[in-house]
Amino acid sequence: MIDKRYWTTKEKCRLYMERMNILLSFDDNYMLPARVMMRSLARFHSNINLYILHGGLKAENLGILKSDAESYGWIFNAVTVPVEIDKKLDEAPIEYHYTKAMYYRLLSPWIIEATDKILYLDVDTLVRGDLKALYCTEGNGNLLAAVRDFDDNAYYRNALNLTNNRYFNSGVQLIFLNEIRTFFSFDGLLQNIFSIIQNYQLKLPDQDILNIIYDGKIFSLSKIFNYIATDRITYKLKHLHELKEARIVHFVRCDKPWNRDYCLFYIFEYYRVLRIFLSKKDRVLYWITTVSYTHLRAHETGAYL
Repeated sequence: MIDKRYWTTKEKCRLYMERMNILLSFDDNYMLPARVMMRSLARFHSNINLYILHGGLKAENLGILKSDAESYGWIFNAVTVPVEIDKKLDEAPIEYHYTKAMYYRLLSPWIIEATDKILYLDVDTLVRGDLKALYCTEGNGNLLAAVRDFDDNAYYRNALNLTNNRYFNSGVQLIFLNEIRTFFSFDGLLQNIFSIIQNYQLKLPDQDILNIIYDGKIFSLSKIFNYIATDRITYKLKHLHELKEARIVHFVRCDKPWNRDYCLFYIFEYYRVLRIFLSKKDRVLYWITTVSYTHLRAHETGAYL
């Protein structure tokens, strides 16, 4: 059962009457996982406003995403970053880990102004259940709602000088846009981001910056809303309930389930959605190199679900 603290009454939660706002942000290299994630979400929700925040997706790919979204009954919104905001990022560090997409996500409250709340999902996730309880979460004065990271250790907390003693994963975020716009000015938040980049040694820039900026203002969600697919036995044993009941699975490892060398968690569930987007030849290759190998590994180690 889902923790009841994540439910509100039907009168309070407009989800029952209005569409749920979902935010994705990625580039052309992540088209396949994005389509898989969208289809996994569509199995449980047809009442969605989808926002694709991008800095230059190909027109062809935008057309594919729009077609997919409309086939699910969703409203599709391709959001390009306003010129005035993009210009302010001209002096921002842009390199391997410091991408413009990272800045776009952090500045989304001023890019997507038509709504007061939005659920951001990384595209390397798989939705396994209804997300009403997550979307209905009330901020209670917080600016975000997220799940504590599986690497929520003393190193991250101390290196980033976090006062609330919690380190959160950025892959699933319920963003309270109005509250952020009230708490920060655009220029104030942008200067905070630049200052953090200059003064901290960041391992995971997007996630580290989010934790520093919103330190003490992040509501902690149940791990079923961002279950990390890891082969760490201690994590699995500690979170057996979440492992079985996960509503969102997050593939944070370098090897990803849409690649044919992946052989860990939830691979069979992922393949059932992925196969729709593969040619017959690719399905056979994927099955031989990934799913069948995973099946053999399971008998040897029991290291997957």
